Amino acid sequence: MFFYTGIAAGVVLSSAAGSFNGSILTYLFGSIVTVSVSDLTVVLVLAGVIIVTMSLIGRALFAVVLDEEAARVNGLPVDALNMVLAVLAAVTIVVAMRVVGLLLVAALMVLPVAAASQLVASFR
Repeated sequence: MFFYTGIAAGVVLSSAAGSFNGSILTYLFGSIVTVSVSDLTVVLVLAGVIIVTMSLIGRALFAVVLDEEAARVNGLPVDALNMVLAVLAAVTIVVAMRVVGLLLVAALMVLPVAAASQLVASFR
């Protein structure tokens, strides 16, 4: 909530100062019309890499996210899996930011998790 409040306050202050321009809107909300064919190719390739990675080591990643100590005891390379998870999240954010913008990427990362945690008690 602090994040969204801070960004909204920044947009309001920028607008009040008279320095509000289209590039701020493009950065915050994205612009589908600025996506080129090469950007689309990069998005599709990275989406394929993420899907393949998740299909290969998704269970191990889930085990690490659920309980790192238990995953370590079971012999999983926890540090490497944490790095893979961080890289996958970073790639997803960078790829999505061009199309949907910073605000919507943040909302897509935070709000579904918060809503799901209010509705259910388990990961499944």
